[in-house]
Amino acid sequence: MRWLVLAAATGAIGCAGQLAEEQDGERNAAKRDCARFCSVKGAYDRWCKTNCAAGVSDASGDAGLADAGQTVDASEPADSDASPLRILDTSTTADTAVAAGDAGGIRDTGSDAGQSGACYGAACKPTGAPIGGGLGYPDIKSGGDYLVATPNELLSALAAARSGETVYVKSGAEIDLSDRHDITVGEGVTLAGDRGRNGAAGPRLFSRAMANSSVLLIAKARARISGLRIVGPDVANTDVRYSLSPFVKGSEEQSNAKAIGVRGADVLIDNNLISNFHRVGVDVGKGTTRLRIHHNELRDIHAYPVLVVSDTTPPIDIAFNRIHWIWHAIAGTGHQGTGYEARYNLFVAQPQPANWYSRGAHAFDVHPDPCIRAARDHYIAASTLTVHHNTFVNETGETTYEDAKFRGVPDVVAHLHHNRFANSDPAMAVSTRLDGSGQFEPGNLRVHDNLYAGKLIQTPPQALAQINFVNPPGPTCDLALLSGEVPIDVKISVQAPLSVRQVSFIVDGQTIFNGSQVPLPGAVTFNASALDHSRSYSELRVRVVDSRGLVSSHRTVFATQ
Repeated sequence: MRWLVLAAATGAIGCAGQLAEEQDGERNAAKRDCARFCSVKGAYDRWCKTNCAAGVSDASGDAGLADAGQTVDASEPADSDASPLRILDTSTTADTAVAAGDAGGIRDTGSDAGQSGACYGAACKPTGAPIGGGLGYPDIKSGGDYLVATPNELLSALAAARSGETVYVKSGAEIDLSDRHDITVGEGVTLAGDRGRNGAAGPRLFSRAMANSSVLLIAKARARISGLRIVGPDVANTDVRYSLSPFVKGSEEQSNAKAIGVRGADVLIDNNLISNFHRVGVDVGKGTTRLRIHHNELRDIHAYPVLVVSDTTPPIDIAFNRIHWIWHAIAGTGHQGTGYEARYNLFVAQPQPANWYSRGAHAFDVHPDPCIRAARDHYIAASTLTVHHNTFVNETGETTYEDAKFRGVPDVVAHLHHNRFANSDPAMAVSTRLDGSGQFEPGNLRVHDNLYAGKLIQTPPQALAQINFVNPPGPTCDLALLSGEVPIDVKISVQAPLSVRQVSFIVDGQTIFNGSQVPLPGAVTFNASALDHSRSYSELRVRVVDSRGLVSSHRTVFATQ
């Protein structure tokens, strides 16, 4: 029995979509470098076949698997001697040197290709545009419908601008927006500056005082904010000095100020330098979808340079950014249905000042859905996340920083591949620990083909089975009501080249199926009406043992009558 696994596709908001936006010169440069990045089969398959078909294999199947075109065969014999880790030593491969450079982003030197010919980390970016934006960024505005250089001019222009119009901030302008907040960039309006043009730093919009928990700029549907320096009120804008603004409970300096709030679909935040905000750099708010946050530099944002909250819907594309962080680089509330794709970003963990009240952090923070957790102590951590070709750098001198932390089971799947993690231990690179309650039994993590402190591990312990419920339906805050005979339909797959060794279906603690293959839809049933109706809810748990002997688990709950 074969079930073809289709992981979260990177193509729709990945390389193909990004390349379509770049200027012809950038696309041509990417073509010349085709052999380098198209060697990662599948991830760029559609673009590669169109633009540099010679020597690029045709891939069908999982868009992110290392071996394109493979299917998962649950009937394959188990490999009893298989190691939990498949490791290739890439110590002889030149690492990527990443230099800070100027405000225009980073400079990539050397090769990031491993022995397999695949490419790992942000240096694999398929265009010549610099990570972090600035000098070399191809889409810099040179003018607009309104030219502004003062606070009143800016506010008046934004109030007057209509969809399709651009408010252009004069090169070199310094606009003081102190004591102002919720400045709206209206639907279809572009607010732009010249960051990167001929080496320009970009006009500076800054605030020395903001109301507690307020947002400086609000981007409505189809708005664009581009080419600016956006500087918040932390310690009156002292430049790049985390230690001068300690994150101390009760401190007057704890403003919770946010830079940009996204409140609508099809927003573009690109080529900005965002700094000196206490709480959030880009707040991905309710109603957001088809958002692109790319080629920005975010630093001196004490908590959450990027925050994805409830009632947002993928695609949300976070790409080609340089993010210096102390308390999480990308955080998510974990609400069911939320998710994002993070690709070709550079994440730099900064030393945490001794006077901060909390120590230790992780770059990606995926919380459990608060509604499902409160109702049933059930940990569901977002729905669909794709994290690939990112570079993680640890400048803290500490070893307690995790690269990514999942505080529950992703509802659909979290797919992490071709990243350069800072940690050498896979359990620290991708953590599945609950705060204060040890390890939980996770699933729906497709973690494969990443570098761990320079060493390639193809299938780490976090390469877990993907378990998706069709019937009964997957977990939600509201319980499904079931009665009578219920046919079970669960989609189960494991990461190639692993295979399924054992599958168990457990209803309210009783095992109703235990086999070596994934049963066909409806082949296993249970009688919901015969279950104990005095329970507040019933549970179907699915446990999968792969060919390494590692266990993955996912569960759904429902009411009965």
